[in-house]
Amino acid sequence: MKKILLGLLCVVSTTAFAQSAKTIKQALDTKDYVKANTEVDALLAKDDKKAENWYFKHKALLGIGTTDALKSTDPDALTKGMEAYKKFISLSGSKKTSTLAMDGIIDESLIPNTYRNEFIRLGAPLLDAKAYGDAFSYLSKALDVFDYMHSEKLVAYKLDTLMTFYTGYAAQLNNDKPNAMKYYKLLTDAGATGQDINIAYEWMANYYNEGKETDKANAIIEKGLSLYPENKYLASVKSDIINSTGDFNSIAANYEKVIAQPNAEFTDYLSYAAVLFDYVYVDKKATTDLTERSKRFDEVITKAIQMKPSNPEANFIMGLYKSNIYQKIEDDIKVLRGKTTPADKAAREKLQADRDVKVQEATKHMELYTSFMRAKGAKRTAADTDNYKTALSQLIYYAKYKKEADRAKSLEETLAELK
Repeated sequence: MKKILLGLLCVVSTTAFAQSAKTIKQALDTKDYVKANTEVDALLAKDDKKAENWYFKHKALLGIGTTDALKSTDPDALTKGMEAYKKFISLSGSKKTSTLAMDGIIDESLIPNTYRNEFIRLGAPLLDAKAYGDAFSYLSKALDVFDYMHSEKLVAYKLDTLMTFYTGYAAQLNNDKPNAMKYYKLLTDAGATGQDINIAYEWMANYYNEGKETDKANAIIEKGLSLYPENKYLASVKSDIINSTGDFNSIAANYEKVIAQPNAEFTDYLSYAAVLFDYVYVDKKATTDLTERSKRFDEVITKAIQMKPSNPEANFIMGLYKSNIYQKIEDDIKVLRGKTTPADKAAREKLQADRDVKVQEATKHMELYTSFMRAKGAKRTAADTDNYKTALSQLIYYAKYKKEADRAKSLEETLAELK
């Protein structure tokens, strides 16, 4: 009798499992995913080693996660659904093909790719909405699914470049530096290229530079420039690193390479001009190469002015340059004073004429700069104010030289207001 009772119990138990599976299938067919999920949880509580049960779980959760009216009931439905599918695969072994065949699925990559696409669909709009943390959460999950697909040999290529970039970009915008580095490094290590991927090289170059990891910064810059040879940002970080060394010859050599590029810009010429001016006229480091460097400065600042004739910074530097030439002429005139030979007199007259030309040129450039500073008003920085004072002092000197007393007085009043 006992043996008969035990046999009956087994029959009842098997029938109960079969009935539960049937109920779950019916709920899934009618898209009653909440009911299907509840039923499958009960089934899993009794048997979590059966692959088919986890397949039902994935289907129920995928339905909840992709149905607008249901997704709020379980915000993590898609994440848990993908985990359920992975559990199904790990348990099913050779039986997985027959199980998938129930839904007419031949390509095994279709299911995980559905999860990947859903995570992308949810995450991408959040980038535009500036919800960067949430965008990163979804996009990184999409990449996790892709990594799983690669591990299962469902996709041949190892790196989803575009999604890796946007995941790193979301982290960058969320100021999540460790994750930005994690995903950007995957791209740069692979030498990835494509639209916007240059940002990964730029961000990493800046990150290493700010962290004083010069060797790493230089390595990423060189790699980036080999792939994006006209990238201005990478070139500027490279210049910053070289400039920080204080080695003028290296600095000048780098600027020569920069302005030799077809895409050289006004700011490249202006920056180089400022470096040359300091070397020749401010720090006065030029000794044996004074003539050569002075000539090169003249060429570079002239080109900058040609590119942007009204730029205040370029005009300020040019005004200082003309003032230096004026002062040099003054010194040469002093040497000739008291000398009465026809040659000395002719040389002095020529120098005086040249001096007048330089006064006019310096005045023109400094007046443009001071007019810009006046217009800038309260927005002037401390450095602006210092340069403004210098320019005004120069103009006062020239006005007095030209015997323009009223002009000199007006400029002196403006200068006094700044002190």
